[in-house]
Amino acid sequence: MDDNHDRVHEEAGADFLQPYLPAAVVDCVRLHVAAKRYLCATRPDYLRCLSDASIHSLQLQGGPMGDDEVTAFAREPNLEAILQVRYLDDSGKRQDMQTPPVTRFLPLVRRLAEAHLQTSAEANTAGG
Repeated sequence: MDDNHDRVHEEAGADFLQPYLPAAVVDCVRLHVAAKRYLCATRPDYLRCLSDASIHSLQLQGGPMGDDEVTAFAREPNLEAILQVRYLDDSGKRQDMQTPPVTRFLPLVRRLAEAHLQTSAEANTAGG
């Protein structure tokens, strides 16, 4: 809450994941901040559900989207998944939230990464 700068964490996370995971997953990471701004602009009740920290960071991140931004964001090909991840991000900030350990999700992430890397290798072989 004392931070007065947008650290653009969504870009760092997406850049890290991009070589390993499908574009749809990377989009969910890269655009989860934009999704918050979109939801604040299009669903007035959404803002009331945000944590104090999310409200604070929203201001650092540009506040709710303007009309042109909303129109452009609504055309995102993975919009529904991006919004779903945004809602999950918000629910993870609840004090009473019980979450499984990260080890529970590692087999799924590994399968996604292996499939993506195989598809990428096949595409490179076919193209070159």
